[in-house]
Formats: sequence, structure tokens, C-alpha cells
Amino acid sequence: MACIIFNIFTMAATFEGQSDNYSGVLEKVNYFFTGAFAIECFSKLIAHGGNYFSSGWNKFDFFVVSASFLDIVMANMSANSLKVIRVGPQLARIMRVMRVSRLFKLLNKYKGLQALIQTITFSLPSVINAFALLSLVYFIFSVLAVFFFKEITQGINLDEYMNFINFSQSLVMMLRLSTGEDWPMVMYDLMNTKEDCIPGVNCGTAWAPLFFIMFVLIQQYIMVDLFVLIILQQFDLYYLPDDNVLDRFKNDVTSFKITWKKFSADFEGFKIRGNDINKFMKELKGDLGMSAIKDKKTVERELVMMNIQA
Repeated sequence: MACIIFNIFTMAATFEGQSDNYSGVLEKVNYFFTGAFAIECFSKLIAHGGNYFSSGWNKFDFFVVSASFLDIVMANMSANSLKVIRVGPQLARIMRVMRVSRLFKLLNKYKGLQALIQTITFSLPSVINAFALLSLVYFIFSVLAVFFFKEITQGINLDEYMNFINFSQSLVMMLRLSTGEDWPMVMYDLMNTKEDCIPGVNCGTAWAPLFFIMFVLIQQYIMVDLFVLIILQQFDLYYLPDDNVLDRFKNDVTSFKITWKKFSADFEGFKIRGNDINKFMKELKGDLGMSAIKDKKTVERELVMMNIQA
């Protein structure tokens, strides 16, 4: 983990106009970290053998190390050599950007970050539903803006590009205004009712503030808070409690692996004897096992109901 953190600092140390000596030092530091990650990767590969690629994180580590080596090779190739490859210069830039992927190795090392990512992942279905509702809000207000303000094309913040003359430009304006960028000034353009205004050009309506205030209230205060509420609810369910679902599941999986290893030692971990199923389920702790059931026949009946038979 220390290598990953220090590597982050070295990647952030580059700046425009740095000297050649400074760049050379950073390159040597990059070689060191690449070597450290490569030693870790190949050590795991030797230890696990073919099972190394069964883990998604191991596949990612192998990809990071391979991209790092390719980056070093292309960085040491001459400009003429890169021109032989038609996409050589672009590929070299991509490989350099791929160094940033090393940061994601922190997720594998730091279990707290993994729990946060898992919690956010569990909230995705609800977030997608909220996003669909937000899209509907944008659609409704974009259509209404075209209906009410399509004839107003000039103002302090309105021009030939930023206006409400059709749905596509109206949607772009709604997305822009939802960021909070000059929405009061756009509202002032649309509420222009001065005597010298030109109808069909810059004459607005007095009730334009009602439209914009409703949009800002719904989008910035209700919808954004809804997204925050969904994520906080998932954190309260899966992350904050001491005895949360994620921790219980991890403990159950760990217990299953330990018990399975004990009963499948004679078959290299691939299977267990049919006669040992009852003993296996009795010894397995947690919600996955039946250690709390004392009666042997009850265990057998439960296994039959689960369609697990010797």
C-alpha cells in the first residue's frame, strides 16, 4: 500500500516546464514502482499458478503491470520508431495516462474503500430510478420552456446559440441552468417587459420567475437531495451498523471456505464426499450452515428440501 500511495505523489509531481533532470528523476522513480508492482504480480502468479487469473483483482493487477511495461518500452523508443506505427504517438499518450489506473489498486488493499464502493454499488438500482425521474423533470421543463420562451432570442445572456427556440437547445439550457450558472440573469432576460422591448425578439413575460424558481427548487433542492438520501439510506443499511449485512456475508463466506477446505482436502478442493454433507453443514458456522440444529434427521430433512443429497 505504501508503494501505491508514494506512486500517487510522484504522478502528481509533474508540471509544465519541468527540467530534464527533474523528468529523469521521475522516470527512474516510475521504474522503481513498476518493478515493485511487477514483483508482486509475478510472486502471486508463481504462488497461485493457473488460479491466479480466477480473481478479478489479479487480472487488473496483471493489466496494470503489462500497461506499465508497454509504457516504458514506448517511452524509450525514438520518435522515428513510433512513426512506423501509424497510431504510435497516440498509443504512447494513452499508455502514459494508464499509469493513473495504479490508483485503483488501493481498492484491493484498503478494505474500507471496498466497503464504500460496494455500498454505492448496492444503491445503483435506486439511483437509476431517481435519475429516470430527473430526466423526466428535464424533459418537462424543456418542453415548457420552448412553449413559453421560444420567441425570445436576444438578451444579456441569450443569443443565437443559447435560447429556447427548439427542444434540443432548450434542453442544453436547462442542463446549463441546473449547474447554477447565471440562471438569475437568464430569468431577467425572459422577464423583460420594458416599453422599448421588441416583440418576438427580447420581450419576455412577468411570470418567468415562477418558472425558473420552480425548476431550481425541484432540480437543485429536491432531486439532488433525493440522490443523497438514497446513498445515505444504503450506508445506514450496509455500512454504518457494526453487525451489517456486508460484514456478516464476508464472515459466512470465510467460514465456508475454511470448512470446505477441511472436508475437501482429499479431492484438492474440488468436492467433498457425499457421506460428509451432514457433517459439513453441521460444522459450517453462520447463516450458511446448520450448526444450530442439533437433530440429525432435521438436518437431513433440510438438505432434502434444499435439493442437496448425497
